[in-house]
Amino acid sequence: MKGALYPRSELRITPSIRKRFRHILNELWRRRAAELIAILDPSPGRGAKLRKTWRDGKINSLMDLVISAHLPPLRRWVAAKTTRKRVLFNRGIPKTEKAVIVKEKLEKSCGRERHLVYACFARGRKCLKVGRSDKGLNRIRNQKNAIYFCNASRVDVYFPVTKKKILPALECALTHLCHPIYRDSWPALTRWREKCPPCRDTMRVDAFVREIFPA
Repeated sequence: MKGALYPRSELRITPSIRKRFRHILNELWRRRAAELIAILDPSPGRGAKLRKTWRDGKINSLMDLVISAHLPPLRRWVAAKTTRKRVLFNRGIPKTEKAVIVKEKLEKSCGRERHLVYACFARGRKCLKVGRSDKGLNRIRNQKNAIYFCNASRVDVYFPVTKKKILPALECALTHLCHPIYRDSWPALTRWREKCPPCRDTMRVDAFVREIFPA
């Protein structure tokens, strides 16, 4: 697929994902067909109508399946295309000092790297926040009062080993993989930079289903 991070052949489309995907599409077709049949056969029991709320729920289910198929190669891509640095926090560290500690610990080895993505985790491996920076570690230091740094037990910082154009795709990939709690909106996809394959495919699913099954 042109512009993708990895070949479509690497997707893990299991029999259960394929079966569920086709089942949802069949449900959509049945409801659309019921409305067509009702034009000349308005008899009772012809089936439920294709309503917007129900259709949108099916769209979300289809997109979840697409993302699930993308996760294995997405994890491998992140590991291959980045250098990960991990900073752990001991108990007793002041909450507002954690972001500063991340900058200080990574400054010597990665201080010149301007492009990075960070992920904050609470105890129990629950992701609090995924974000990116085009201004290096100062972006992290400046968020020392943010709740996701204050409550973090560790912070993983990912530095791309290739060109900076993959940064939006990297942030998006880690958002898919980590499911952060604090996310006001989906990561912005900058023009002329790499796009995240799961988002590329889910946007296609959303557009196609809304066009074929208007409600």
